[in-house]
Amino acid sequence: MTEQIKSLHACWCQTSGQELHFKATERIFFEMAKMDFKPDDILCVLKFVLNYNLTHKHAPMKVQVHKLCGDLEIFASILAEARAKERNKVQALTPKEKTLAAWRGCEPVSNGNVHRISDFLKVPPQ
Repeated sequence: MTEQIKSLHACWCQTSGQELHFKATERIFFEMAKMDFKPDDILCVLKFVLNYNLTHKHAPMKVQVHKLCGDLEIFASILAEARAKERNKVQALTPKEKTLAAWRGCEPVSNGNVHRISDFLKVPPQ
């Protein structure tokens, strides 16, 4: 358990660039380890928060361990949102999808799936 706590602490410090005193934050990382959070979860949340701060300058999220990890329900909800955003990213087209798109005369939306009928049709300019 101690190794997991230290790995969570090291991941936070390395990713955020903050030098946190281990004894001051040991309880937070102990609770995270008890809830079975992994360093990848911290990395995912911090990437999401930093990206959110770049795109939402008017209302940035605090990158403080006590704000994000003090209430683990908040951390879990941010983690779920970050995972959903990662899962729904547009992926590169495979060669098969590129060939089908060229044959259809349209560009597929998102992961090669066509979501609108207008994606099938190439309307000539008038």
